[in-house]
Amino acid sequence: MTEALVEAANALNDERRELWCYGLARGTLLSRVTLQMVGLTNKNLCFHARENSGDNLQRNAGVLTMDELEFSNLTVKELRDIRHSSRPEAIFNWHRLLKRIASKFDKMDLLSIAKDFRGDRKFILILEAISDQLIALGGKGEVRALTRECVKDSDPNGWIRFYDGGTRMAAFNLLFKTDRTAALKLLYDDCADHEPMDPSNLQHLLPLIASPEQRRAIWSEMKEHLQKLLEGFDENIEDPPEVKRAESPLADQFSAILSEIFG
Repeated sequence: MTEALVEAANALNDERRELWCYGLARGTLLSRVTLQMVGLTNKNLCFHARENSGDNLQRNAGVLTMDELEFSNLTVKELRDIRHSSRPEAIFNWHRLLKRIASKFDKMDLLSIAKDFRGDRKFILILEAISDQLIALGGKGEVRALTRECVKDSDPNGWIRFYDGGTRMAAFNLLFKTDRTAALKLLYDDCADHEPMDPSNLQHLLPLIASPEQRRAIWSEMKEHLQKLLEGFDENIEDPPEVKRAESPLADQFSAILSEIFG
């Protein structure tokens, strides 16, 4: 039947045929049938990632796609061997793969994976990908310890998701899961450089700081305050008025404001 579907796909235009064959290839892997048996190749899987080469692992022996790796029932050793066989310059989204397959491993396997990737520049994204499964298996302490190291080592520019995938953001997100008290203190200190307060980060930070109920409770007050500010806004003002700087550090001000808002 699959062969008949492949024949039907060949009658479609190029774009639809590639998309159809991708779906057939992925379904074939799910069925534990080889692609060759139904007249397909992993090139049909590469189509889906053509705009994101990070989903195709470039090796000297050829390309392996994210989908092939996901459905291969890899052991920790096989995962390690595949990683070591990839080209030095290869860019691959290991964190995306590990998020898909983390549930297949036990606690010791996941800790071994974490150890293997420890020196990776984006290690925190790897840890974040396996953290839910690792915590569920009783590894919260290990995740917390590794996350603290990642927060300390992360690049200040890691608040910017387009810089390195948002490693610092990921580190704080994971620290809030495992040690909320420490995470809040570090976040207040980090806010002194203004980077976390970039508007694009607020939607990710606020859910960590406050519950939905707390955010809803203060929204009407914040909305009223913003409206009053906008009423007095004059777009023709050439120079902004001077505002006297507070003597206390910005991090302390931010901490005090949040404490007052959220109790």
